[in-house]
Amino acid sequence: MTEIVNTSPLSSSTAHDEASDTRPVMIDVDHVSMVFNMASEQLNSLKEYAVAFAKRELMFKEFKAIDDVSFKVHKGDVFGILGTNGSGKSTMLKIIAGVLEPSTGSCNVNGNIAPLIELGAGFDFELTARENIYLNGALLGYSRKFINQHFDEIVEFAEIEKFLDMPMKNYSSGMVARIAFAIATVIVPDILIVDEVLSVGDFMFQQKCEQRISSLIKEHDVTVLIVSHNNDQIERLCNKAIWIEKGHTRMTGTASEVCTAYRALGGHIGSAESEAVVYNTLINPIAFDDEIAVSISGDDRYGTAVKLANLCHYPNSETVILSVSESPSICFSAAALAAAHEAPLLLIKPNHVPDSTMQELQRFRPNSIVIAGVEPQNEAIITAEILRLLDKANISFAQSTVAQEAAINIFHASEAKQWGDCAIVAW
Repeated sequence: MTEIVNTSPLSSSTAHDEASDTRPVMIDVDHVSMVFNMASEQLNSLKEYAVAFAKRELMFKEFKAIDDVSFKVHKGDVFGILGTNGSGKSTMLKIIAGVLEPSTGSCNVNGNIAPLIELGAGFDFELTARENIYLNGALLGYSRKFINQHFDEIVEFAEIEKFLDMPMKNYSSGMVARIAFAIATVIVPDILIVDEVLSVGDFMFQQKCEQRISSLIKEHDVTVLIVSHNNDQIERLCNKAIWIEKGHTRMTGTASEVCTAYRALGGHIGSAESEAVVYNTLINPIAFDDEIAVSISGDDRYGTAVKLANLCHYPNSETVILSVSESPSICFSAAALAAAHEAPLLLIKPNHVPDSTMQELQRFRPNSIVIAGVEPQNEAIITAEILRLLDKANISFAQSTVAQEAAINIFHASEAKQWGDCAIVAW
């Protein structure tokens, strides 16, 4: 099924900020688009390619990875790039790093770059870590003398002293990330580019990387670009951010604003108008009395349902609706039945009534109990448990554990006059 993704831009707060920011511009991405040509069919050899070319059957389909994206990064910024998989984040970093040339638009970079884009790039995994430090350093433009001077520092930061002479093919991805990060940050670059590297490795090393980045920013005013799926990490480390969704700019602004909107909207289904309302609410919070909100939390889902029932007033407490909590779709239908009866909804297990639910049934002492989502073979077990305490209760079951069938049975479990005149059909 085709994914429905909203790529409409949300309002941003960068126009005024750009005008008032007098710091040097380190990265200027101006209306950049990147188009890749994808072959319409697979060609497995040069001969097949030549034959298709001669017959003029060589067809390509354009794929626009980035579509008219613009932003500026000033000196000292920690700039985050957010977006779902396949949205063009890494492609944008490669354009900034000079690995790719944009199809249209321009990208101007002022200063030297230390890129951490592909973890394995520049490493020969048949060589040892010691040999790869020199090899990768040479590819980044470091002299052998410079590597000799900083070799111990790189090894100490990467924490690989015991594995220096082991082939890197035996290293984990986390160990490779350690070495790559240590080599890239051994100098003080003007711009550091980090693509998902901070999500690799153990928690302690991630903290170590973040501390190194913070040190580069505070002590040397380094500009940092970070791509990460860790929304909290972007919000914690960055001061500005851009949200790119399937190649389109959805939003730019402070990291806090962008991360809050990204977390709430997710970049997926929803009209531009409805998402704009949510976004405006997020950045313009309405003050309200602290007592307007009530927190409900039980020891588990069953206890939470009981606490919720205790907070509500039920005109008809002679009826109680029970639903198996492991079936959310059936619970939704059971909630509608409870609303129609103006009766409480409590939760049970597939073959057992939890103590918290049983205590609440004793408090209500209903004459009628309607149960949804129970397998036929478990109906006798549930009935016996309830009748031990409520021997006069009239127990009925809304048959079927299939959501669609259960919804219809739950509808028929109530008298028609108790339902409204509007039917809602959900998939």
